[in-house]
Amino acid sequence: MITLTEQQRVAILVVLLAISVFLTYFFHTVLMLGTVFSHFFYIPIILTALWWEKRSILVALFLGGLVVVGTLGFSPDPLVPNDYARILMFVVVAFVVASLSEQLRGREREVKKQRDLAQRYLDVAGVLFVVIGSDHTIRLINRHGCELLGYREEELLGRDWFATVVPEALREARRQAFDDAIAGSDASRGRQENQVVTRNGDVLILAWQDTIITGDDGRPG
Repeated sequence: MITLTEQQRVAILVVLLAISVFLTYFFHTVLMLGTVFSHFFYIPIILTALWWEKRSILVALFLGGLVVVGTLGFSPDPLVPNDYARILMFVVVAFVVASLSEQLRGREREVKKQRDLAQRYLDVAGVLFVVIGSDHTIRLINRHGCELLGYREEELLGRDWFATVVPEALREARRQAFDDAIAGSDASRGRQENQVVTRNGDVLILAWQDTIITGDDGRPG
């Protein structure tokens, strides 16, 4: 997913508004049409609502004013109720999309807050806690686990757990046991002792508790 900077968003909005002004002039003075071009206005309105929420209402009012100015200044036809209905629709669309965007951002902030809180709990725990995906990659690991293994968190996330921290002699057997547990959908493999190798090559023996976490569909992640 492409993330735009604030400057890029402003630049895109300015370009879209400039196009809107040009379309207003072109359709009124050259094509003598006044009903088709304003559909383009929904693009900057919706984008502004998604990026800046309620500020989109200002954009909607600007574009609505453009409809009025364009009709009065360039079109031989007078303003009709349909023109006012379009202006009202601009504002309604801006308000609705902005409200939905605001609600979505609020939920995202709440999810992030809960995730950060859970991460802090894991970080202060004096145990190694790691989430390994069904593709063997490390999805999550707490601070103590990183310190124990001698890595930074960003050096472990996304890497193959078995290829990274399991001793080579045990690697295939542990990987096969992991795959068998996933395929069998066992809730827990019980407490056991496993060896891990740190970044500097030290081998540690840890008491280990494996638990399979499933998604909403009941399948391991």
